[in-house]
Amino acid sequence: VGLIMCNWTLQFLDSRHLRRALIRDMYKALAPGGLMVICEKFRLPDPKMELAAQRGYLWWRRNNGYAVEEII
Repeated sequence: VGLIMCNWTLQFLDSRHLRRALIRDMYKALAPGGLMVICEKFRLPDPKMELAAQRGYLWWRRNNGYAVEEII
């Protein structure tokens, strides 16, 4: 496999162990020089930083033409 895209998938696995196992298995399936891209949602441990990140995300979405319903 030359490319693996994992978009908003790991969050649905119950444990870190399962997530790590999936990532390991995907990595093993890659051909030499292959690429794995993982996109996930996450929360920052610092509440102030989390709030700043959320505000920045909402600002970006609003300023790039997303409707309120799409952002929610």
